[in-house]
Amino acid sequence: MKKLLVCTGISAVFLSGCSAIDHNKNSTAAVNGLQLDNSGHYQYVKNYPASGQMVPDALKVQRCSVTAVSGAETRASGTMTGSLYTTRGTTSYSITSLGSPVTFVVGYTLSLGIHNSGIRYVFTHISQAQSHDGTLTNTGPASLWVGSNPQQTVAAFTQISDQINHCLSS
Repeated sequence: MKKLLVCTGISAVFLSGCSAIDHNKNSTAAVNGLQLDNSGHYQYVKNYPASGQMVPDALKVQRCSVTAVSGAETRASGTMTGSLYTTRGTTSYSITSLGSPVTFVVGYTLSLGIHNSGIRYVFTHISQAQSHDGTLTNTGPASLWVGSNPQQTVAAFTQISDQINHCLSS
């Protein structure tokens, strides 16, 4: 009887892990525009695009991106037209794991392109690390496995593009 209970318990643990992974893939599949990199055995977030409706002037784009992006270093490319800006920054989010808060820091490059139809944001070179992880190394690309929390990464990028859009409209 004990063997049956142990086998049932172990099976339940394995099945719950599989269902969590499938759930995570489904939740990122619904994200519009999210592009993935299938390097090796795992999927990674390659880039995430967002957009805004207004066509702002170049100086305001630079000012708003520096204001909204933590640790921003903004450079203009295409200096004749001021049509493309890139900035490298970081953002963070927290989750609760086993009853304790866990903070992740996400690094990225944000390209802001000004077009006739509006402004386009593309987040690339996306990497993340867990804060306060002890001696374990945990930096690398943001992946789609359940512990990597890709939904929170996308939500943080959406919040940044919304902050820039709000700044541009004021």
